[in-house]
Amino acid sequence: MAGFQKIWQGICGGVIICVACMVLFACSDETDRDKDVFDFKGGSTDKILNIEVINTQNESLSFKTNQAQSIFQNDAQRPTLLFFISQNCQECQDELLHILDLYNKYQEFISIIAISPKEELAALQGEIDVINPRFKLYAPTDGKSLLNFLNKDDKQSYIALYDKQGEKVIDYVGLVPEEMVELDIRYQIQDQLDAKAQYELQTLSPEEQELLENPPSQEAQ
Repeated sequence: MAGFQKIWQGICGGVIICVACMVLFACSDETDRDKDVFDFKGGSTDKILNIEVINTQNESLSFKTNQAQSIFQNDAQRPTLLFFISQNCQECQDELLHILDLYNKYQEFISIIAISPKEELAALQGEIDVINPRFKLYAPTDGKSLLNFLNKDDKQSYIALYDKQGEKVIDYVGLVPEEMVELDIRYQIQDQLDAKAQYELQTLSPEEQELLENPPSQEAQ
């Protein structure tokens, strides 16, 4: 009888260990599905970008570049606006002019990254070059799709704003007013905007400061 109990205890212990291993494996597998790294190249062929998905639940990302081939103007962390465009997404193309306008206004303080399908990069970049040749698109280096990985509809415009740490602040699905996106961007970079305004005030000549403080009246004009 005692021998049977030992055998039974051994079987139960083995089953418990197997179940525990299966649970750990399932959790690990689920965690792995929440993470991936996506490689992009474009704009000019010597500039590359890696976007690592840290967690699909909160959609936090890490934006990395080769230091010698960085798409960013400097190494300082900065907010990022991520935008996807394709030829079969009319909303995305309608949103493009607003993205270019935001780029012109805030490229000094925020990274604006636009991603297109690999096979459409040349055609879409040609359209953008007519408007602003300085703005460069990026496309995957392989067949992986970041947009699909994040479970977004490629027929709808999708824009996401991330803070300096890569945490998603807000995203916009479908057409959105430019003013709404601009307001959210300015909130992220308000300190830099204030510092720039203060610097510009300090560099004004006495005459310019006088005009700013005492603008001429309409009658005088």
